Amino acid sequence: MELKIVQIGNSKGIVLPKQLIEQYGLADKVDLDLAPDHLILRPNKKIRDGWDQAFEGFGESEEEKALVLDLPENPEGLEWTW
Repeated sequence: MELKIVQIGNSKGIVLPKQLIEQYGLADKVDLDLAPDHLILRPNKKIRDGWDQAFEGFGESEEEKALVLDLPENPEGLEWTW
C-alpha cells in the first residue's frame, strides 16, 4: 500500500485509512519499531492488558487450588522490609 507523506505543522506524517485502523486495533497511540530499512507500527498495548480475563476464575478447580500456597499473613510475626 502506498501512502502519501503530508505536512502537519512543522512535521510530516501519514494518514492511515479507517479500515487499517479498525483492522489492526489502533487507537490514540501506536508503538513504532525502527529497523535499518523499515518501520513497524503496532497497536500500543499496556503490558498487563488482558490479565484480568486470563485469570478470571483461577483457583476454582482442585488442581489450581493446589498451586496456591496457603501461607499465614505474617508467619512468626516477621517484619517485612522492602
